[in-house]
Amino acid sequence: MKFKLLVLLIFITLKSTFGQVGINFGVDTLDSKIVSSIRFYRQYIAEINKGAKVDYSKYFSAEDCKQYKVPDKLAFSLMGSDPIYKWGKPTIISIKPENDLIHIKTLFGESDSLKNLTIYYICNHYVKFDPANNPYFVSSLSVNLKQWKSQKNRNVTYYYPKYHLFNKVKSDSLIKNITQLEKDWDLTPIQIRYYFTDTNDEMQNFEGFDYNFSMGSTDKPSGLSDATDNMVFSSGWGENYFHEIVHLYLNKLHPNSPLNEGLAVFYGGSLGHKLNWHLHRIKLYLNDHPEIDLNNFEKFYYMDNLTNPNTALKGLLCDLIYKKKGIAGLKKIMTYNSLDDILSEEFNVGKLDWNKFYRSIIQSY
Repeated sequence: MKFKLLVLLIFITLKSTFGQVGINFGVDTLDSKIVSSIRFYRQYIAEINKGAKVDYSKYFSAEDCKQYKVPDKLAFSLMGSDPIYKWGKPTIISIKPENDLIHIKTLFGESDSLKNLTIYYICNHYVKFDPANNPYFVSSLSVNLKQWKSQKNRNVTYYYPKYHLFNKVKSDSLIKNITQLEKDWDLTPIQIRYYFTDTNDEMQNFEGFDYNFSMGSTDKPSGLSDATDNMVFSSGWGENYFHEIVHLYLNKLHPNSPLNEGLAVFYGGSLGHKLNWHLHRIKLYLNDHPEIDLNNFEKFYYMDNLTNPNTALKGLLCDLIYKKKGIAGLKKIMTYNSLDDILSEEFNVGKLDWNKFYRSIIQSY
């Protein structure tokens, strides 16, 4: 009983001491390195959430900083530009030594006025100490890559779980697509790190999550590109996810284009299927839903969990231009900064005629 009371008093004290980062009851906080790790972790979360550019060399291993311009891939793996640490309240639910690391497991969530609990994600961080006992993070990627294999083909270095038998034929197909893309767009090769798994849950675990809101749903091929460090994270696509490679090469050419995602779908498909497959499904859906008004195109963003109609219809514009004007047409259409200008200048379609135009043109798919 005395021990439980002591632990409870330490828990209450630490909750006050560590402020924004709570600590769940039962977590061992008697070890000096654990206490130091928590303080270090809290300092980092507070700084990255301020919005200013973080000096990662103050927090991450020299090896991680050498490998990645942004070594904390976990922070930007779900929504892009803003760190996910701003979501809900962080509570450390486990912290323990593992070999030469301190492993911190944190739940980010919140409850509403009715005490309904929303869990955004459960993530893992790893702290190591230098000879002077100064703490620093080792990224989840560095920890988990020790259990993976790698293979290089031309300018793409693949990383994948040990159970996977590397498919050179699929890899060569990707390299062929990349080589043609470089030729068509007058680009030089870039060195790409390509991480892939069979399922989305595996990929999320690799990136450092035990759980997040993208896990546990119907699994389908998906991916994410990281232009900062020229990386691709892919699940269900194997060695040939051209869609995300297109983003790495072409997004930087015209960052303000409304068709960047459409161009990637045109080249590499989406969610495991080629553009034509999605357009055929959209045709059937629109035929069954005459009430959908494509004059308000941006509102047509959800159909089901297999097809994103908004990006597929943007891919349709790329397809139409390519068939009419080839690569030169694609290069020109990407210079526009609005869909209004694209449809008006390239297709002679005014804003009030978008619905008629899209419904008419998609009937051929």
